[in-house]
Amino acid sequence: GELFFAFDHFHYARSVPVHVEDMKSLPPSVLQEFMEGGFAVNRSKRRFSSIAIDQGHEQLNKVIKGSGGIIGLTQDPISMLNWSVCGPEVSKRLEQFKFTSNAEEDADQDYDFYHHDERIKNQGDFLDDLKSLTDVIRQHDNPFLQFGSELVSLEGLISQDKNSVSILEEAGRSQYNNFVKEFLVEKTKAFDAPVKKNNFRIFKAEKRRRDAAKKT
Repeated sequence: GELFFAFDHFHYARSVPVHVEDMKSLPPSVLQEFMEGGFAVNRSKRRFSSIAIDQGHEQLNKVIKGSGGIIGLTQDPISMLNWSVCGPEVSKRLEQFKFTSNAEEDADQDYDFYHHDERIKNQGDFLDDLKSLTDVIRQHDNPFLQFGSELVSLEGLISQDKNSVSILEEAGRSQYNNFVKEFLVEKTKAFDAPVKKNNFRIFKAEKRRRDAAKKT
């Protein structure tokens, strides 16, 4: 959360502390469920295919979204209520019908349990990428073994403000702690109160000012 403040990502900077504090105050039963992997769901029997719960909801919503999706429903309370109550059930029934009609998944011996990254083609593509990377390192030397006083990105950009690296985490942590104290603990500031910008420019190019004389 500190780096969101440090790099001026204000939407995340405001939301992450609230989420963290929510996680700290979870009931023991919910915390135990999360520790056992209850924060993800599986929509198939394939290995390594768990997805976040909200992503699972989005995939289920897609099943019953028609042309235009749910655009406009928020303007009609009755339609919104119907969607909220009936939507999950309709999606659930459609998913149940889909899986009960899938004979391959019912018969485990015929079902393809492999994750897509386990397939031969994907493994071959990975090895090709790995070979390309090692060839470049052999040709141009390993950038991770280079020593010097400059701060260089993987793209070869040289930082013009490398001194900020040593203070950005501390600055972000200070802003994070102040936000938690003033908004969540003391409640002396509003959630959308202005947050001071740091303008740390690590690898960003300076913005060019338009020449006023060239404006038409």
